[in-house]
Amino acid sequence: MFEKFVNKFAGLGVTSKKTLMLVSALLICVMVFAAFVPVFASERVENQLVLKEVDRNNYYVSVFQNLADSFPVSVIDDEYGRREAFSYPDEYAGAYIDEFNNLHIVLTASVHAKTEYDYKKILGDGDVIFDTAEFPLTLLYQIQYCLTSIMEKFTIDFIVLNEVENRLDVHMIDRTKESAVLEFLKVNFDNFNERCIAFNDSAGIEISASNTVNNALAGSRTSVANGGAVTLGFNAYRAADGKYGVVTAAHFATSGTVIRNALGTPIGSASARQLGGNVDCAFVPFPSTITRSTKLLTSNYNDDIKGICSNSQIIVGMDTSKFGAVSGENLGKVVSVSATGFHQALGINFTDQVVVTNSQQAGDSGGPVLREFVGPLTPRVLVGIACFKDTSNNNAVVSKAGNIVTALSITPYTA
Repeated sequence: MFEKFVNKFAGLGVTSKKTLMLVSALLICVMVFAAFVPVFASERVENQLVLKEVDRNNYYVSVFQNLADSFPVSVIDDEYGRREAFSYPDEYAGAYIDEFNNLHIVLTASVHAKTEYDYKKILGDGDVIFDTAEFPLTLLYQIQYCLTSIMEKFTIDFIVLNEVENRLDVHMIDRTKESAVLEFLKVNFDNFNERCIAFNDSAGIEISASNTVNNALAGSRTSVANGGAVTLGFNAYRAADGKYGVVTAAHFATSGTVIRNALGTPIGSASARQLGGNVDCAFVPFPSTITRSTKLLTSNYNDDIKGICSNSQIIVGMDTSKFGAVSGENLGKVVSVSATGFHQALGINFTDQVVVTNSQQAGDSGGPVLREFVGPLTPRVLVGIACFKDTSNNNAVVSKAGNIVTALSITPYTA
């Protein structure tokens, strides 16, 4: 067979000995590569099967990413900040990973069998469970966005997208105003269906820094200064001015406040920050004497970060780990990928937040929330930083890493 290829080139007029030798070498390379392609593909499949056995949660996170990456995305800029907006199909009602680490894709009742077949092809896993729900995800997002503007007026302090129950959980300080909220929605949405809303008592959302006036940042995990314990988010680079620095919560990295690392060395003050809209974050540039935050304990989570979760890739049920100056490292799960909170004392709306079951205590503000993994097959990626807590259960409320990167024009780094 090899001789036939060489003779064919000779028949085309390629008679130079040097040229024929080059063609022969190239053909050998192609044949060797072709022999190894099935091996490489086999290894990838085997790795996925191993991951499905040893870390089923993260396996299904990666399966869901196949679908998430298929959704068109655009960037919009409005009163709630600059953020990514995803165009979900009309039949798509959400997704979640259940307590047994099975992936559920939720579609509306009008979906035909062919549509479900198309979803299965994108996902690439025959064990994904398909559920049926009443309300498309786009409608729930529209209602949540509409309610954001009247949270203070109707004493709403927390709105949580509940993809498992296919509804919005609306927490109110004054429950007597429920009917007024429903009337407002009936005016703004044709044929509004009350079943997409569940009213609850006040959840409460509060800043979890132990001292919001004069704090110090952690090196990598924790720090105590002037009686206040606070937490570093992650190291970052800002190309606009060529600065390396750290990211943490803006509500304690206030303008003009000198931030110190875990060893008490001054870092500096926030040069960029956004408090409200879709993030609570600040970027604090390092002085020339510091190239990264000094780790305090024996491990440094920055060494493990291999990127960030895009907004569309965060899914209910995803395993998460969180680092906090007070809580330390603790594990949890994502319970909502879209929550809106109104901070009563600050009078500020916070939109597009993630809620995780990881414990959030005073002093944990700014701490990183990562996608947890088991073993070396799934590297940790950054979900965001925990800035607030739901006072009804101490769940952490997290500003998304994708929104932070966009708001501050930065790039996370690990070197």
